[in-house]
Amino acid sequence: MKPSPILAITDRSLLLIVAVILLLSGHSAGGDSEVTKSPDRVFVEAVQKVLPAVVSVSAVASKEKTDDQDSRDAGLGAGTIIDPAGLILTSAHVVKDIGPIKVTLSDRRTFRAHIQGLDVESDLAVIKIHADGLPAAQWGDSSTLEVGQMVLTIGSPFGLSRTVTSGIVSAVGRTNVGIIDYEEFIQTDAPINPGSSGGPLLDIQGCVVGITTAMASRGGWYQGVGFAVPSNSARVIVEALISEGRVRRGALGLNIQDLDEALAKSFGRSSTEGALVAEVKQGGPAEKAGIKEGDIILQFDRAGFSGANQLKNLIARRKPGETALLKIYRQPETFDLNIELVERAAKSAPVSVETQAMEKPATLGLVLEAIGAYTARKMGLLPGQGLYVKKVDEKGLGTMIGIKAGDVILEINEKPARDIAEFKAAVSVAEKDKPVRFKIKRKESKIFAAYQPK
Repeated sequence: MKPSPILAITDRSLLLIVAVILLLSGHSAGGDSEVTKSPDRVFVEAVQKVLPAVVSVSAVASKEKTDDQDSRDAGLGAGTIIDPAGLILTSAHVVKDIGPIKVTLSDRRTFRAHIQGLDVESDLAVIKIHADGLPAAQWGDSSTLEVGQMVLTIGSPFGLSRTVTSGIVSAVGRTNVGIIDYEEFIQTDAPINPGSSGGPLLDIQGCVVGITTAMASRGGWYQGVGFAVPSNSARVIVEALISEGRVRRGALGLNIQDLDEALAKSFGRSSTEGALVAEVKQGGPAEKAGIKEGDIILQFDRAGFSGANQLKNLIARRKPGETALLKIYRQPETFDLNIELVERAAKSAPVSVETQAMEKPATLGLVLEAIGAYTARKMGLLPGQGLYVKKVDEKGLGTMIGIKAGDVILEINEKPARDIAEFKAAVSVAEKDKPVRFKIKRKESKIFAAYQPK
């Protein structure tokens, strides 16, 4: 017997549809247009709102791929345009130590990017391209997210740019994952595969509520659990990276840990709330304020917290030089202490923007040589036709636009390429914002490449 069409719907699809219908029914007071909107239109409109602001981020390839190599493995991750002037937010691990960075926009334009600021402890980075008037995504409020709420992700899994996936929020405030130093993740079952890192996590209004950073996997593939940095945390870090190129975090000069039932009882407490002071650093603010090993911190600035990791995040969000009020339990008393925070030592030095400055050498980073008559005949070219690309600087603009060693440049802006001096002159005098186009012979094929002077 043929299965019923209703039974053929997967549990996941049914969950998504029901959740959207329920959500839409909650907006009925806003007007009939929202109620009559089909569930798929809600997703489509959310994606259309932000998709133009999602970019692909990759390393500028310096080696030619072999025929049996998967061409999609060049993609490293995704990013979100957060400012029309060319600022893009992505994951730090996507762009750290990869050399020249290539950004591909939704309209297929490509740009060389440099790092504006990078913070490995939150796995966030801001990169910049020389462009303006770009579509920017809209921030959402991650504090409003609830478990079970529907979310979307956009990334470049396996180099497949601007791939959209959907799922639900499976947890919020997730810590102790062991991915980065400061964790307070949104956990989701929306598929996050290699190459998706740095892309946006969206609510169904199309607002960015998180930045995807990693997946939990034993085999390197999606297994139903992924993590995103909440937008409210990301915005604070982004502001610091843009203004200072780094994040300055507060520190108290102590190590803390969670309490279990046995530990709590050993210190005379029936509750596991708070964070146990396991170590006090000599000469640090905690020692100067009188905190001792074995103390239990119950509140930070009159606010409670779920455990040691959340307290660690609260301390880090405060600026060095500020004063915090701690409520301390020291068996059998409870008392308050004021303590001045110092700056936490960064895990790694800030990235120097100057080392990644955008270059525009007259040769585009190409080592060229004229082609002799014998070689020209052998390659099927006319005598004196073309410039042979002997070597390509992996940091040069030639690499950026896809020129490879072994190519033969046949034309520059429809004019024959015969002389190296003429080539340099043509590149040097190129007008701003007017593309320079090359016709290239690559093995048995001909292709075009172009770049736009800024």
